[in-house]
Amino acid sequence: MTDVTATASLGIFHYGVYNNSSSPTMTDVTAKASGGAYYDRGVYNASSSPLIKRSTMDGDLDGLYADGDSTATVSQSTIVGGVGGDGGKTCVACDNGSGAAWMSIASLPDKKRCMRGCWFGWDCHGVQTLQW
Repeated sequence: MTDVTATASLGIFHYGVYNNSSSPTMTDVTAKASGGAYYDRGVYNASSSPLIKRSTMDGDLDGLYADGDSTATVSQSTIVGGVGGDGGKTCVACDNGSGAAWMSIASLPDKKRCMRGCWFGWDCHGVQTLQW
């Protein structure tokens, strides 16, 4: 999937891109989900292992979601709304859409990791922490 823009809004559940039992390569993709009653996820991965490059994932709940059977590999991309799910997530050279880098964080197993190796809830010495 290359040079695609997908937007989902209004209604109950929104997914800009929904990967199901697939391993797509997504390059220069914009996936946005907002305004839903429950779940707004930019990219939702169900039993999938996407490779995402130079893309933007934006969701009111999660920019990127990976269920337990998924592994998402992301590089040089923007993730707005954070990440969710108990699947594997690897992000290299990514940012949060507000000027803060996710840095080169590898293997993000849960929502406790945040920027520059600080852990959520710890004193990160003035560094903006971003919950994973």
